[in-house]
Amino acid sequence: MEVPENRKWMDNRLDCNKHMTDEFIVGIHEFIKFACEQKQFIAGGGLIRCPCKKCKCMRHEKIDTVKVHLCMKGFMSNYHHWTNHGEPIPRMGVERNRDLPKEARKYKPASASSSDGTSPSKIKIGDNDDSSFPPETRTDVAATLGGVLEQLRHGA
Repeated sequence: MEVPENRKWMDNRLDCNKHMTDEFIVGIHEFIKFACEQKQFIAGGGLIRCPCKKCKCMRHEKIDTVKVHLCMKGFMSNYHHWTNHGEPIPRMGVERNRDLPKEARKYKPASASSSDGTSPSKIKIGDNDDSSFPPETRTDVAATLGGVLEQLRHGA
């Protein structure tokens, strides 16, 4: 995924003299402000996930600790969309859609049930042998996963 223009600062932590850039410092403050405005921060007792290269959003830390980690280590790779901090998952723009293969541009999620009425949740998965799944079943599972992801995007 392409780095949004307003988040390029995240990859520019140090200048050529190994000093922290002004834009990175300002960006950390923007990130912290955003994270602290989210309901999971308020409900989490003042702790947020630390998106530094070491913690990778796996640890909850105090704000000052997160600031230090980000200054010392930088953000984890490809965390330009702050989805672990309440930012919605970005939708693919029309301009990017042109770069996709023709089949992917036509994709529309199917319904949650298969063409034969079988619920995807009742599909038995064998010993990682994909050949046991008819192609239409694999499509139904993918459609169900797509539906779940869409619900998560909309907070359902």
